[in-house]
Amino acid sequence: MVFVHGCYWHRHEGCRYCYTPKSNIEFWATKFRNNIARDERVREELEHRGWRVVTLWECETADEDDLRIRLKEVLRP
Repeated sequence: MVFVHGCYWHRHEGCRYCYTPKSNIEFWATKFRNNIARDERVREELEHRGWRVVTLWECETADEDDLRIRLKEVLRP
């Protein structure tokens, strides 16, 4: 199973797209925290069912050559 996560919504640590809005801070903190928790629950459930889970980040899709290399790395049996 391959997920392509948006860096902003799924909080790609250290990524320039992973910024936090300056207004309504508590709302966004809760939203992001819940997204991360849901991602972890889904990953654990899929792995429990025998799936191999790979997460690609939005920022990793910008360069097609790099993306091709990354996919070859993670999709090897």
